[in-house]
Amino acid sequence: MAELTPDDVRHWDLSVIHQMFETVGKLRGSHHELGEALVNGHKRTANWHGEAAEAFREELGKTRTDVDAIGRESDGVYNAVRTAEMWVSGCKASLDDIDATAKGYGWKVTQDWKIDTSKNPPEIGFDDSMAVQQQLLQTELTKLKDHAQIADRDLALALRAAVGDAEVDARGHEVGGQQPQPGQEHPPRDAGSEHRPGVTDVNDPGVAWQPGFDPNKWRNSWHNPLLADNPPGYTGGPGPARDKAWQDYLAHFPTEKDPATGQIPRGFLPNPDAVNDPGLKVVGAAATQLGTSYAWSGGDTSGPGKGVLNRARDGTPIVDESWTYQDNKRVGFDCSGLAEYAAGQARPNVDIGGYTGTQLGSPNLTKIPSGASLTPGDFIFYGPDDARHVGIYIAPDVIINAPGSGLPVQVQERPTTIGPDQTDGVIRGRRLH
Repeated sequence: MAELTPDDVRHWDLSVIHQMFETVGKLRGSHHELGEALVNGHKRTANWHGEAAEAFREELGKTRTDVDAIGRESDGVYNAVRTAEMWVSGCKASLDDIDATAKGYGWKVTQDWKIDTSKNPPEIGFDDSMAVQQQLLQTELTKLKDHAQIADRDLALALRAAVGDAEVDARGHEVGGQQPQPGQEHPPRDAGSEHRPGVTDVNDPGVAWQPGFDPNKWRNSWHNPLLADNPPGYTGGPGPARDKAWQDYLAHFPTEKDPATGQIPRGFLPNPDAVNDPGLKVVGAAATQLGTSYAWSGGDTSGPGKGVLNRARDGTPIVDESWTYQDNKRVGFDCSGLAEYAAGQARPNVDIGGYTGTQLGSPNLTKIPSGASLTPGDFIFYGPDDARHVGIYIAPDVIINAPGSGLPVQVQERPTTIGPDQTDGVIRGRRLH
C-alpha cells in the first residue's frame, strides 16, 4: 500500500467520521444505521487513500450483526471510533498549522513530507533564523507523518470494528493486535474540534454564540491549543523530565503574533494521562473540555452538566446572559464547574466544591500568598468576597476557563498577579494539594 501523503491527510473528512461516531455513540447497538452512515459518506471519501480508505470501501453498506441487546462490544467500538476521530482531527489541525507557517515564509509542504524553501521570496531572504525555523517545521512535519500513519491505522480499525469485521476490547484496542506501549507518544489531539454526544459545543450547528465569535475561526486559533504527550522540542518519555519540559514550555506559552503569518500560533497543552504533576493534570483535564459551551451552574467532577437560568435565592429571575443564551438548554460548564472537574480528574475522589466561595475555602486547596510564584494548574479567583470568576493558570496572564454565557471553554489572556487588582478588586490563588 502506498504511503500516505499530506494531501491524503487534507482529504480526510471529519464530518464522515463524526457521522459514524454519532451513530455508534447514540445507538450503541444499531443493526442498520452504521451501514447507512458508511453509504452516505461514500461520495465524500472518493479521494481518500491509505488503510482507512481501503477499510471504508470494504465495509461499505455492511450492517452490524454481532452487537447484542446488552452491548457486548458497543463500548469497545465506541472507544475505537472516538479514538480515531480524536487523532484524525489532531493530525489535520497540525498540518493546517504547518501549512500556515510555511505559507507565511513563502514555502510549501511537498507530497514526500518535506519543507520546500526553493521558492523563498528574494525580498525575504534566507538567513540563519529562517534555517532554524525550517528545521523546526521539518521536525514537526516528520513527526506528523508518523502520527498520520497511526491515525490511518486507528481509523481503519474503527471502521472494521463498527461493522463487526474486527474485534476490539473495551478500550477500543484490537484484540490480538499491537497494543500501545507505555510512554508511547500519541498524535496531537484537537479537543476543541471533537464532537461530544450530549454536550453543547462549538461543533454543534445552530448554537447561538456571542457577537463576533466564529466557531470556525476559533477552532484554528490560539484559544484552542492542541493536546500532546510531549511539549515541542522534548522527545523523551514520561516522568519528571517530561513534567519539567512541560513547565518550561508553558512558562513561555505563545501569545505573540508570528511575524511571518501575522497570527498567534496555536500552542500545546499536556494530555492529562501523559503527565504526573497534579497541576499539569489540572491543566490537561480542563483542556480536554476546550470548545464545550458555558452553562450557568453546569458541570462537576464527572463532567459537563445541564445549565440553569440565573435566579435569586427566592426564585426571582436575574435576567442576564444565562437567559439571553438559554443556558438551561445547554450542557456544559460554568467557571467553577470547570475548576471542580479539573481538580477531580487530577485528584480522583477529591471535590473542591462547585461554587467559587466554597472553592476558596476548600481544605483540598492551599492558599497562595501575594507575591508567590504561580505554577500551571493553580486556581485563580477574581473579585472580592466569594469571587466572581475562577480560571486555571497556564502562564503569566494566560488562563484556561469557562468565560461566560455564549462562549466556550478556552484559553484567554487575563491578569494572574496575586493581590490587589484595578479591574477585579483582588486576585487570589489556590493550589491543589
